Amino acid sequence: MEDKGFVLESDHPYAYEMQYSDAYDDVVEWLEQHGYNGKLDNVGLFEGVAVYALYDESRISYSEIIAKLKEEAKQQCN
Repeated sequence: MEDKGFVLESDHPYAYEMQYSDAYDDVVEWLEQHGYNGKLDNVGLFEGVAVYALYDESRISYSEIIAKLKEEAKQQCN
């Protein structure tokens, strides 16, 4: 998260769990407890396959994370 401002499924398998509010809340809480400060949100996309990410809205825009998710979906379909 600190390096790129987002985490995709290819970065960490737990990113897939971001579709579930409890998992999202747990990860956000853990990051905050370990000193991460940012405006965190989760997002999902379905383009042949469902892909999810956790991202920091203060570091990457919604349109940028959607583009990253499209790349992730393409990689997973291959």
